[in-house]
Amino acid sequence: MNSNSIYVVSPTGLQRLTQAPFASEDDFQALLERYPDLLPGDQISPDKPCKWLLVAREAGIADSGEGGDRWSVDHLFVDQEGIPTFVEVKRGTDTRVRREVVGQILEYAANATAYWPEATLSDAFAETASAGGDDPDRVLAEFLGEKESAEAFWDRVWTNLRAGKVRLLIVADRVPDNLQVIVEFLNNQMSPAEVLAVELQHFSGNEIRTLVPRVVGRTAQAEAKKKPRPRGRAWDRESLLEVLTKRRPDQVSIATEVLDWAEVHPRITLRFGRGATTPTISFDVHAGEARCAALYVAVADDGLAGNIQFGLLKTFPPFQSVEERRAVAERFLEIYPGLDTSNLDRYPILRLEGLAEPGVMAILKETMEWIAEKLNDPVDPTEPDSREQTRP
Repeated sequence: MNSNSIYVVSPTGLQRLTQAPFASEDDFQALLERYPDLLPGDQISPDKPCKWLLVAREAGIADSGEGGDRWSVDHLFVDQEGIPTFVEVKRGTDTRVRREVVGQILEYAANATAYWPEATLSDAFAETASAGGDDPDRVLAEFLGEKESAEAFWDRVWTNLRAGKVRLLIVADRVPDNLQVIVEFLNNQMSPAEVLAVELQHFSGNEIRTLVPRVVGRTAQAEAKKKPRPRGRAWDRESLLEVLTKRRPDQVSIATEVLDWAEVHPRITLRFGRGATTPTISFDVHAGEARCAALYVAVADDGLAGNIQFGLLKTFPPFQSVEERRAVAERFLEIYPGLDTSNLDRYPILRLEGLAEPGVMAILKETMEWIAEKLNDPVDPTEPDSREQTRP
């Protein structure tokens, strides 16, 4: 229950501190930047209290893959589990703290998960740390300890972001009842995303400031739905083929041929996932010094299936052009005629059983080779497609 005052017992006697609004929203935000522990990790995750790594303040978010930043979230943190945490700060005197802030933070998270390129968070963290006079590698190493490498950590952050496993925190010095109702409802309905409010009561008096955090939104029903799933495992070629042999033995030869081809390809790196029960693999196509996860494949219960990563391709030239992405879709339609091409900004499902048909495997290899060539030597999108001239 909120109180209008608290008392501090000191050698000079009893001091009464009264609840007071923050002087400004910037003052409020600066406190969180300087003291991230004001976000009470033990209340947010009692079983495994959150530790915070500041990625950026005023992190920019675009509303399309081709546009510049339209919004900025007040703070972006990640915790030790690699969960991106969006923080939006409002003073209790701001009328937007009642409803508008909910739509605001949902919009930020939705567009960030859709449009942020893979290196967004790691690059933003490095820039923030450097701007503060710190060495990013040292800060991250101290945060992680000996738990894992920086590359593995940021890969986990990216995986969580892509899966929508994010945390949305609305922080205010007073959380109105109607905001609490909305937050509890959303947190109960959303998974794996988490929506919470943090009420950070501010008391001052006699040159003393006291801050009392309280988390709003955690309910028994919501926590039951969000219990952690079994920890993932590190998949590799052998274990992936072992699972595929059990689920679809008729597709083992398909997977073997694709893996044999990709493993020796100079412009493709295979990156195996860490799912608990479903082996996954990303076909990362080299694009200069960067890599684009152009194709993602999983061993589902009914066999090989994947996603064409249009949402990532569109961040690399020349595939920023929707016409170029449509050319990619047309090629994959020859592999899977049921491919959904209605939205070339997303990640449509690609069934791979057709690779067993004569000539279809060659189309896949040629398509991936063509993507690699485009990424490394972009051509004028007005030039005619030479596919029919080069296909055997």
